[in-house]
Amino acid sequence: MDFINQARNLADTLKDKAQEAATNTAKGIEEVVDGIKNTAVEITTSSINAINDLPATAQQGFQALQNVGKALEGTAIGVTTSSVAIAEALQNLPKTAAELALEMPKIAYRLRYRAGLRTGDLPRSDTDVMKLFEKIPGTSKLGGNERTIREFLSDKHGSHIIPRSQGGSNGADNILWEVGVDNLRRGAEVMTVGEQFYIRVYK
Repeated sequence: MDFINQARNLADTLKDKAQEAATNTAKGIEEVVDGIKNTAVEITTSSINAINDLPATAQQGFQALQNVGKALEGTAIGVTTSSVAIAEALQNLPKTAAELALEMPKIAYRLRYRAGLRTGDLPRSDTDVMKLFEKIPGTSKLGGNERTIREFLSDKHGSHIIPRSQGGSNGADNILWEVGVDNLRRGAEVMTVGEQFYIRVYK
C-alpha cells in the first residue's frame, strides 16, 4: 500500500509541476519576446553608423540578419498570443458539476454514471465528476467543445489503478482515462507506476 501511495504522490507531483510550467509558459515567452526586441534594437543602434562603410555583400548579410531577427520576433509574438488564447480557453470551461451538466450534458452523464462504474453502483459525487473532468487533457478541452472531448473519450475506459477485485474504489483518485484495449489487457492486475506515468503524460 505504501508503494501505491508513493506512486500516487509521484503522479500528483508531476501533475502539479506540469500545471506550474503551463502557468509560467506565457510569462516566459513574453520575456523572450522582450529580449528579442531589445537585442534587435541594440544591434540596429550600434551598427547603423558602420553599415555605410561595409561592402555590398556584408550589407546584404546584415540585412538578412535583421530579417531573421524580425522573423524570430514575429514567431515569439505568435507563440505568446497562442499561449494566452489557450489559457483563456481553458479558463472558460465549466467549474462545477452543475455547470458541466448544463454545458456538456453527455460528458457529465458519462463521468457521473459510467467511466468504470457497473450497473448498481452509486453515481459519483460532484467532486469526483470534476476530478475526472480535470483528468481529460487540456488539448482536448480547448474551446469548450463537447464534441472534441467526446472524441478523446471515444476509445477510453475509466481504468481503475487498483482493481475493484482488489479493493479499489470507484473514486476519481483511483481512475485514469486509458485506451480501452490496454485496460482490458491488464485485467485484474494493479496498474504499475510506469503505466500510470505513461497514461498521465502521453495520453
